Amino acid sequence: MLALTADNQQPHPEAVTTLALLAGAQLSPDRSTHSQAPARLAVPTGSAYPSAEQPPDGGVDVATQQGRTRKARKRTSSGQRSDTALLIIDVINDLEFPGGEAVLPWALRMVKRLEPFAASMRRAGVPVIYVNDNFGYWRSNFRDIYAHCTGPGIRGRNVARALKPQPDDYFILKPKHSAFFATSLVPLLDHLGTKKLILAGLATNLCIFFSAHDAHMHEYKLTVLSDCCAAESDSDHDLALSQLQRFLHVRVCRSDEVKQRVKRRRSTARRPRAAK
Repeated sequence: MLALTADNQQPHPEAVTTLALLAGAQLSPDRSTHSQAPARLAVPTGSAYPSAEQPPDGGVDVATQQGRTRKARKRTSSGQRSDTALLIIDVINDLEFPGGEAVLPWALRMVKRLEPFAASMRRAGVPVIYVNDNFGYWRSNFRDIYAHCTGPGIRGRNVARALKPQPDDYFILKPKHSAFFATSLVPLLDHLGTKKLILAGLATNLCIFFSAHDAHMHEYKLTVLSDCCAAESDSDHDLALSQLQRFLHVRVCRSDEVKQRVKRRRSTARRPRAAK
């Protein structure tokens, strides 16, 4: 609306100048929100998350890639298109909650399987996406969360340090149990062309369970790694997996089974076609 003077109801000079600038302003191709969205996913409107800093070691926080160079953006987006993605849920975790002491030994066993599995997925060109709770720190970013969870005396320190994201991984903060609720995960998966998800992390009967349900409703094909998830007890872990198998028809298997399938697929892709 124009700012009018009290005397002659003419537009205020500053308002005219502002309108003229707005009328002539155009978004360059590099700054267009449409072209920008796939590679640098913005925090959804109304989100309580502030602009975050670059995570340690250059981990790709999907909400904060505005300042990256064109070359880096190309490498972390179009270079990793894949029909399959690995979601690692809530492993950057202080475990400082009731029952966290019971989760810890199972989480440490999980690390021994999940760390090499994630490395093998990276080598196969499968995007690795960390989706992590903000633990109620609404003004935090990934740098803050990681620093907190790896601080001296923190129960989950060794788990978080062992599973630290790598430079080309993606990282999304979530406010609730599900990796999908109020996050930018779906636009990221759309950009990557992903239709199949492999789930791993903490805890099997909570955030893995909720995320699997939402993924099912989004019609992704799901695999949950039984040896790359953990809960407070075997019974909690096993019950959650059986429910996912029974009612959502989720594929539950060990990480080495998935590795073998990836190796076979890569071997087939490289095999030269026979001459006709």
